Amino acid sequence: MAYFQKFSPLYYTLDDGNTVQIVTDVLKRIVLSKELRDNTSVYDLYDIKDGETPEIVANKVYGDPQLHWVLLIANDIIDPRFDWPMSYYNLLQYCIAKYGENQIYNHHHYVNSSNFITPDGRLLENESTFSSIVPIVFQSSDGVESDLLLENADLNLIPVTNFDYENELNESKRLIRIIKPAVVSEIDSLFTTLINT
Repeated sequence: MAYFQKFSPLYYTLDDGNTVQIVTDVLKRIVLSKELRDNTSVYDLYDIKDGETPEIVANKVYGDPQLHWVLLIANDIIDPRFDWPMSYYNLLQYCIAKYGENQIYNHHHYVNSSNFITPDGRLLENESTFSSIVPIVFQSSDGVESDLLLENADLNLIPVTNFDYENELNESKRLIRIIKPAVVSEIDSLFTTLINT
């Protein structure tokens, strides 16, 4: 059964009850319990390949693309357009739309050798060194900040482009939890019961 066919109908009117329409009540949401989420025996990890959609992965794993919603719920994905990894082509188009075609390879931020992010040349860290004059913000353990300029020290800042930044975010979404096929029918049944109560 398709995902939205499991939802109970909602009777809706726009004209003070003169006409009534039956619509799907999409405002309900079911989440996995913490116990199920923490129980590693009920799921495996899966690395999403470039271009794979939830339907493709569900068909590979469960033999049914209609069970894509199980993948989404298992990984707290509300909007697959943004929470599921984009294909390389879609990521490139997204970056062009967000930053402009001429700015996708401009610097977004810098990182040091420890991959500590230094946006706008600011570094929130207890101690650091820099290879050129860069404003730094040192933050003490009590949260007090002090601005310093350091010159010719050894920080080795590495620029990260807008595209690299977005690509790293996109890649971080590739490893997902796959609920084991033996458990899916039970979850499907429970979901159908809960969504209709």
